[in-house]
Amino acid sequence: TYVKGKVALSALVAILTAGLLYALRVDLWLAFSVVAFFANFVPNLGAIVAVALPMPVVLIDPDGSPFHSGMAFFSLVLMHALVGNVVEP
Repeated sequence: TYVKGKVALSALVAILTAGLLYALRVDLWLAFSVVAFFANFVPNLGAIVAVALPMPVVLIDPDGSPFHSGMAFFSLVLMHALVGNVVEP
């Protein structure tokens, strides 16, 4: 059904978000992945929220670099775009 499919895709988004943020050593990676799971239920705006919320943490990380920040941003945007426009329809 639709709900089961949406839950499965939201779980995929959460797992991919957790993996990306963990690989980039972002603090609170697990919390942001839970937010991404629930935000995926809101069309269009949910992806924006799921990408925007980790950015302040990434930007103020003292060990981070501009490349690190860009990598976090663009990898999350690309992942949400692929799941939302290729996998989900």
